[in-house]
Amino acid sequence: MMIFCEVGEDGKRSGHWQYGYDGRDFLNYDMGTSIWTTADKEAQEVKQKWERETAIKQRFTGYLESTCMELLQKNDHYGSKSFLRKEFKKGNEEPKNESSRE
Repeated sequence: MMIFCEVGEDGKRSGHWQYGYDGRDFLNYDMGTSIWTTADKEAQEVKQKWERETAIKQRFTGYLESTCMELLQKNDHYGSKSFLRKEFKKGNEEPKNESSRE
């Protein structure tokens, strides 16, 4: 799972909530469009279930709009406009940090 939010140069806020496994994408929620995108049939079934439960979309959107943005603002004094994410590789390797978007 990866949660990402940012504020663009124009002040526009965006955010994504992504699920994946075995190095593959599964399900992605885009805060700007309020749309779930799926990678396969199983993800489509989860998407349909979550779309029926309006509280789920509200929870994801609320987190991205408030908590994620608040954390981003606190982090802003370090000169970063987006959080750093950690990508984990298979095995015992240490995660590497890289900027999500610049």
